[in-house]
Amino acid sequence: MHLIPVIDLLEGRAVHALRGDRTNYLPLNSHLCPTGDPVELAHRYVDAFAADTLYVADLDAIMGRGHNRAIIAAIAAGLEGVSLWIDAGIADAEALCRFTDGAAGRPVVGSESLTDPALLRRPEAGGAILSLDFHGARLRGPRNLERDPGAWPADVILMALSRVGSHGGPDVERLRTFRRRAPHVRFHSAGGVRGPADLATLKAAGAAGVLVASALHTGTIRPRDHRPSV
Repeated sequence: MHLIPVIDLLEGRAVHALRGDRTNYLPLNSHLCPTGDPVELAHRYVDAFAADTLYVADLDAIMGRGHNRAIIAAIAAGLEGVSLWIDAGIADAEALCRFTDGAAGRPVVGSESLTDPALLRRPEAGGAILSLDFHGARLRGPRNLERDPGAWPADVILMALSRVGSHGGPDVERLRTFRRRAPHVRFHSAGGVRGPADLATLKAAGAAGVLVASALHTGTIRPRDHRPSV
């Protein structure tokens, strides 16, 4: 199971995501990276956790009020051999093509941004990652997407927005439900991870990966708690 550290970018800074309430996100305060500089943070993640994949959320792009492309490019330039999964608010085929033209990593298509569900079946979406964005029990985005495993790519993030930064525990039951529905898909859990016990539970439930931020910054997950690709 891959541990995938998260960088949330807002107005050029790394911020602390909390329950999906983006208007109240605060600058990151982390023992792992006291400066909160996103480029430095990316290097700290790789050095401390031997991460080969990082998830980057461009919150300005997701909210439709700008972007952080230069910072993402700087992160990518300094991390040879590290894959970036980038959610930049891709809504349709045109936005995906723009992303691909200047790509610094793999595109993440978030259901909350998606206006054209047919995008996921188009050839240009090959290699894209789908994020099914839930707030509580409700999917943000096209409702039929949740019920259409045939449209899902090989990698799907189960994003529990209301659990992000909450230390409330991951949504293991949703992971199990979706794995039964689509056993061929690699599911990655996001939101609520508290510590090593949650990593073990998610691994046992069949998660291919887990996106984590808060538990890394508070130190409840330490480098010795995780072995890469285990």
